[in-house]
Amino acid sequence: MGPMFFFPGVAMVCFAIFYYKVAEMEKSPPWLWAGLSALVFFLTWRFFYLGMIGDLLGQVLLFLGIISYRILTDEDRPF
Repeated sequence: MGPMFFFPGVAMVCFAIFYYKVAEMEKSPPWLWAGLSALVFFLTWRFFYLGMIGDLLGQVLLFLGIISYRILTDEDRPF
């Protein structure tokens, strides 16, 4: 195991905390966002074997997906 598993684990926790805090600011369920972040990180790291680049790309895609969903379901949108 050793140091190879230390950095991805720390990165996963940092991303989960980031999504938790953002969800709190957006008045959304924070455990859902943090759980999705951890799930995406775990899947790209252990299931798809994409490494850290895949983990970061997965987090960016998750963020874009959440933004897209929030825009499409917003009641006060101008269009």
